[in-house]
Amino acid sequence: MDRTSEPITNVATRPLTQIEGRASFWSDLRQATSTALLLDYDGTLAPFAIDRLAALPLPGVVPALQAIREQTDSFIALVTGRPVSELRQLLGLADLMVIGSHGWETAMPGALPVTRALQPARSALLDAAAYLAAEHIDRSRIERKHASVAVHLRGLQLDDAATIAKHVNSAWSQIVAEGGVTVRPFNGGLELRVSGWDKGTAIADVLETVQPDFAAYLGDDDTDEDAFAVISRWGVGILVGDARPTRAAGRLDMQAAPGFLDDWARVLAKARRPEQRSGSRQ
Repeated sequence: MDRTSEPITNVATRPLTQIEGRASFWSDLRQATSTALLLDYDGTLAPFAIDRLAALPLPGVVPALQAIREQTDSFIALVTGRPVSELRQLLGLADLMVIGSHGWETAMPGALPVTRALQPARSALLDAAAYLAAEHIDRSRIERKHASVAVHLRGLQLDDAATIAKHVNSAWSQIVAEGGVTVRPFNGGLELRVSGWDKGTAIADVLETVQPDFAAYLGDDDTDEDAFAVISRWGVGILVGDARPTRAAGRLDMQAAPGFLDDWARVLAKARRPEQRSGSRQ
């Protein structure tokens, strides 16, 4: 299906999406002369799926992203642990900036991704991590990325998943002890990652250049906490999903995400007079 042809929800009379814990969110957005919206994908814009290549965006997400992209004074980017090419395939869009692999890849709109160089020794550690993980789980559940190895546990019985995670963590401990890598859980698995870049350092790098008056980051997972930790310098972190301890300042249900995106585009369109708009910030 061509997801770019989906209709945008009729928001003419719908109240703005409420951000739990941040009542001033929309007024803060209205008052800003330049804005930035940074978005996680899985669990934020798309429901989780056992087959990670079947995790399609919620209805209405793609056209809403395009509507925001057309606001020339609003920067927008997707920030994901997935490779850039994989996320573009799922979205069916190539005209958005994507920060992939937890910051190790960056692709400007319409351009091929630029991958940060990885030391050969670190790459060898990842190969070893994948080999060790394969002793405890089927290779089809092991994903070797540019700067990490992910073990996908979604769909397994809880007890089986916990046992496998324990064994893989133990096997990886010898690699972690060598330094330069960390193990992080994510919703549906665990990942051994080369240190140096994460979602926090990635969005900080981008926002230092963009310098928006107001920014928001939406995410759902432990890996998004790195971004929540730094976004307060520019704006607000919003946890998507059930309430839990977090560094985010606000919260939103995932099913409300398409409406949130519609509202972002609508508020900017109404708040900006044509003469205020300048060239694209992307």
